[in-house]
Amino acid sequence: MFITTEDNLARDTWNDDGTLDSMASYFSCELTGGVKFVEDDADLTGITYETVTSTPQLEAELSDVCKKMLADTDWYVARKTETDVAIPTHISTLRTTLRTLI
Repeated sequence: MFITTEDNLARDTWNDDGTLDSMASYFSCELTGGVKFVEDDADLTGITYETVTSTPQLEAELSDVCKKMLADTDWYVARKTETDVAIPTHISTLRTTLRTLI
């Protein structure tokens, strides 16, 4: 769903060495105009927000953001193919979510 909010949404957190510390319980991303996308089943308890009506422009922007994020994580897939180093679970989960949203 598309929303506007001033509250902080769940985010992945990272350790100083670049490893994942904790994974957010839902996917969200920022779009233009202060609009944010949040997965429909996200638990927004304690978050004050207003729902924004979906538009073709918002859908297109979300798709573009997802495609960029997929491209940014393609190297994990290449690494797995070339060296058999596992793709981290959180990256696989994220990529599945992104493909679903496109």
